[in-house]
Amino acid sequence: MHQKSLKISIDNVIFNCRVIGNGNKVVMAFHGFGQDGAAFLPVIKSNPDLIIYAFDLPYHGDTEINGVLEVLSSNMILELILELKKMIDVDRFSLLGYSIGVKFCIPIFEKFYSKIDDFWLLAPDGIGGSFWYSLATGTKLSRWLFRYFMDRPTLVLSLAAMTKRFGILNSETNRLLRRSLNSPKMARTVYLAWTAFRNLRWNLHQLISILNKPETRLIFIFGELDQVIKKRKSTWLVRKLKNAGLITVPGGHHTVIKKFADGDFTDRTTRL
Repeated sequence: MHQKSLKISIDNVIFNCRVIGNGNKVVMAFHGFGQDGAAFLPVIKSNPDLIIYAFDLPYHGDTEINGVLEVLSSNMILELILELKKMIDVDRFSLLGYSIGVKFCIPIFEKFYSKIDDFWLLAPDGIGGSFWYSLATGTKLSRWLFRYFMDRPTLVLSLAAMTKRFGILNSETNRLLRRSLNSPKMARTVYLAWTAFRNLRWNLHQLISILNKPETRLIFIFGELDQVIKKRKSTWLVRKLKNAGLITVPGGHHTVIKKFADGDFTDRTTRL
């Protein structure tokens, strides 16, 4: 199903964009941590009318970085989309983001909302702010400490196991940690990606202002059993948006894309 890849250079990053499907409706998509653009294959299998341009995030998949990406800016993301729009000669499109990939979609929506048909936010990670993310990446000192622990993933996993036994850490988050830190290379990727993406954050008032555009329908999709991105923590945001709906799908965090793809995601929205 994966047909080809496009390469787009922005500053010192060569983004890999996977072209999936051959439908008429253009979707630009951003995956979650530890994945690549192929994560959206289930969506195209269930919806052949789409053509998905799925970017590999920096430090993921086949996207290449010359040196180190210190900070990814919103302007870099906008340049990326402008280049893609030129390459494929498209005016209107839809947005699809999963987990941390939703962070990449927000500046695109802010700039191009009048050209976007639908915006699907699957298990959106940290768009309203995350205490642990801010703690790990907010200052030079915290980033030094973050790197210290990421250089010692077995220590982090031992601490996670202990907090799980005391009921501080839930099972799904513990599994996510183990998957993300299963090797020194993966732990290093966590550090590099988290610190590079640290400026992609917005406060509540900024988010409401950005997302409250009447031209585009917003569809939030949450896993019913998701313990990583919990629906109740974003319900307040959905309620404040004029044109937003919500879908709850079975399963946890890592099944949201598949369950979303299997459902009729154009009609099964619920206003809060």
